[in-house]
This record gives sequence, structure tokens and C-alpha cells, in this order.
Amino acid sequence: MAYAHFSTASSSTPKTVFVFGDSWGDFGPTYHMVQDTLDKHGFAATVRSAAVGGTSACQWAGDPMAMVSKAREAFPDAPNGPDYVWYTLGGNDMAYDVPLKACAKTAKTFADMEDCTRQAVDRAMKCTEVLLDNYFKFFPHSRVLHSGYDIPCENVYCMATVTGWFDAGWCGWFNHTCMNTLMERFHHYYLDQGLSKKYSEPQYTTLNMLGTSQKAGGVPGAEVGKPVLTQGSPCHWTLGCIHPKYKSPPADAIGEVFWTHYFSKQAQNNTGSFAKAEASKEKVQSAIQLKPMSTEVAECLPQDYPCQSYNDCTESCCSGTYRSNRTFGCHSAFGCCCGKDDPYCGHTGNSIVV
Repeated sequence: MAYAHFSTASSSTPKTVFVFGDSWGDFGPTYHMVQDTLDKHGFAATVRSAAVGGTSACQWAGDPMAMVSKAREAFPDAPNGPDYVWYTLGGNDMAYDVPLKACAKTAKTFADMEDCTRQAVDRAMKCTEVLLDNYFKFFPHSRVLHSGYDIPCENVYCMATVTGWFDAGWCGWFNHTCMNTLMERFHHYYLDQGLSKKYSEPQYTTLNMLGTSQKAGGVPGAEVGKPVLTQGSPCHWTLGCIHPKYKSPPADAIGEVFWTHYFSKQAQNNTGSFAKAEASKEKVQSAIQLKPMSTEVAECLPQDYPCQSYNDCTESCCSGTYRSNRTFGCHSAFGCCCGKDDPYCGHTGNSIVV
């Protein structure tokens, strides 16, 4: 596949891209994914990040000028601020929201849980507004891309821990449709119905990434912005349940969505050159290659903890081994299975990798 390359020769200086937020910018798919994508397509840019895994919009908003000051630190020679920002915050606000957990305990119907979710989103949105209002006050010509998140891995371990934080445990461990529908609601309340009503393009642009990892993993019926609600994303290519691994097919697919639906348009505006609609459509279809799940058997949990998903093992668990990753540390009873190519396996505690 030959990719169109867009020159930013109208300005001899590469564009600046600032990544601000949580672990999606820091841990997976990471800001490196953005740099790789822009490099591949010939869009001259320098990408720098202030993203910190585990942070929330409301934590950052404790300093209303945090986004401004971090942008200045990242690009001290840009008096008007960075050209572009990838903003990735909001997911951890849901995980940390104590009122959401209390509301979930009293929710008797899905409609009740939707109301709980909407209220939590409102709280997260106010914090994001504090950050963006101040940012745009100082850098009115900077453009913000807010991507939201993707469907997570939903094996038993993830549903019992990280993924299950999002719905405060209301959906239970096995109700994927419930969990994923709430993920859709979150995106709708937060981005489509929320922030997009206050901020407008080109200053503020949103992308719906739900379904991208599923499509990259070959899940039938999955499309970008239209996930299959009855299952999660491929766990084999996920770190910490919710992060597409850097350089994995889902992470690369997310980069291509960023390019096709956002940065390519910025390049076209910069050069005054517009690609034909047919070429653009072809690029969208070919950017996300359907790749089958790897047949490699992942390293496994102890024998006394049965495998629960493809990512836990396709055949049998390995007796006497321990699982670990950078996020959760070492576990003998609950662990994060990963393929043998995962660089974070065995890097924590007294983990043993076979």
C-alpha cells in the first residue's frame, strides 16, 4: 500500500504536537504512536508528551493552569503554544468517582445506571472544561484532538479489576453488552453531547475510537466508531486491560484513524492540496488491516487458576509460574497474561517467566 505523503513546506518549521493526559498517552498506545504515524505519512512534526498514567482530569484541574504550563514546558520556543494537542483524560475520573460507586449500589435498572454514568461524566467534564478554558485563553490558535478511548480487554481478570472499575461493578463480570453500552454512553455524554457542544471545530475535534481494536483483531462486524457490544477487544494486544500495546495492530490502527480522520485534513489545509474522495475512502478501508489473533501460546497463570480467555492460554496453564506486568506487579493467583514478546513480562517483583 502506497501512502500519500503531505509536505508541510508552507512552513519550514515542523508542526508541534503536545500530548496531555493519562496512560493512553503514556503507556499504550503512547505518544510514540502519534510520532510514528505522522512520520510514516510525511507530516513533519515534533511530538512531545506530558501524559502521566493513572491521572484524571480532576486531578490535573487541581491546578487550573496545568495544561498551559505543561505545554510551555514541552515547547518553550512556541510562544503561541503547540500547533496541536492530543487530549486524553476522563476515563480515570470514572474509575475514581466515589459518588458513581454509591449511585451504582442503588441503581435497580440499566436506565438508573445510565443516570449514574451521566452524573459522573458531568463531574469529569467540568474538570476538563477548567483545563481547556484556560488553555484556549492563552493559546487560542492551538487545536485540540480529543479521541476518547476504545473497548477494553474483557477477560475474567480484567472484568474483576480494571475494566470493572468503569461501571463500578454494576454490570457484573460477564455482561459485556452492559459494559460496552455504558462505554458508548460515556463517549456520547462526554464528547458528542457534552464538550462538542461547548467547543467547536477546528479548535476542538473529537474522534470515536470504539471498535478500532476489534476491527484490527478481525472481530466480525466491528468498525471504527461501531464496536461489537457483545465482546471485548483482543486481550493479546492489550496492556493492563485498557491499553492497546504500542506497535500492536490495534495501536497502529488507532494511529491510522488519527491520520485519516484528523491529521491528513490538517495537512491538506496547510498545503492547500485536497486528496480525492475515492483515494481517501480507499485509505480508510486499507488503513486498518484485519489480522488474525496470534496462535502463539501465551505464558500462563499458575495451574490452580484456570485459564479464562485466549490471552490466558489456548492450551494449558504453566505450573508454578507467576505473572506480572508493569502496572499490577507480581501475582500468583491473579495475573495479566501476555505473549512472549511483551517487554514488560517479568520486570516486576519476583516474577518468574518460563
